[in-house]
Amino acid sequence: MRPPRMKASSELPRPVLNLQMVNRAFNDESTADLILKSCNAQSFFVHKDILDAYSGTFADAGDCSSSGEPARQTSNQETVECTETGETLGYLLRFMYRNGVRPDLEVMSIVQLSALVDAAEKYDVFAIKDILWVYMRGWVKRDPIAVYQCAVVHGHKQLAVDSAFESVQHPSGATLDKRLSGFALEQWLTIRDIVWAVDSLTPETAGVSAILDHRVELCQSRKGHNCSCDLWRTFATELPIPLVEATFRQDRRQFIKAFDFTEAVEWGISNSLRSCGACQNMARTWLSELMAVKKAKLDEQFGEKK
Repeated sequence: MRPPRMKASSELPRPVLNLQMVNRAFNDESTADLILKSCNAQSFFVHKDILDAYSGTFADAGDCSSSGEPARQTSNQETVECTETGETLGYLLRFMYRNGVRPDLEVMSIVQLSALVDAAEKYDVFAIKDILWVYMRGWVKRDPIAVYQCAVVHGHKQLAVDSAFESVQHPSGATLDKRLSGFALEQWLTIRDIVWAVDSLTPETAGVSAILDHRVELCQSRKGHNCSCDLWRTFATELPIPLVEATFRQDRRQFIKAFDFTEAVEWGISNSLRSCGACQNMARTWLSELMAVKKAKLDEQFGEKK
């Protein structure tokens, strides 16, 4: 679900600005005392005191240099070369100027939003970091891998777990080596192994009190009579096959989608439990509670410590 659209710029937390700072215009060459140059050679004329008010690191112009070299002096303006693109720098700076047109976070792509989050975290633009992470969470269902990578990089542990859990349940089938950094990939593989671990289908594994092998349970037949049902044993025996085939290949880093978790259970229901409504309901309850147990384990191991 998408996060709500921001109603007004006043909703963002604001640093205290004096009247002179408030009246300064974005990208005004005539009054700027600093030039920020993007990696694609786009220049922005800005004011040091504005950056200082919004950022924990922009105050020292040399901190944002891509090379680490001191900022260059041109006339009365320093020039600093940044690693961000002109698009990302423009988005970031427009949040700092009251006369600037604010970027619409609702319509940004995940690539644009991730780049903006990276820049806001890098330069510690505290006034917008929280709202950016709200919008980043809104992408968990649509692109969980991108959210996971960004969350890992910036230490948002719970968001990383939530997005990894989502991606593991509904895999894309793509190789992740190019999308995830080394540490993020290794952690994702560990999370995947925990979520997709196929243990014996027992009440202890599932975390449910229902008797999974309910041979003695009476189910209502089509004729309305009660009879014993022997279908669950077949379901419990056959279900691990598609799960294992779907997830574990010779190359642990290569994921070739055959089923996701829900699809595999529905496959088992369709093939083994079609004639028993009680078994079908129990299978879906088992899946829901099993995944809740696994998610709790991930939260404890990788999430935010409460």
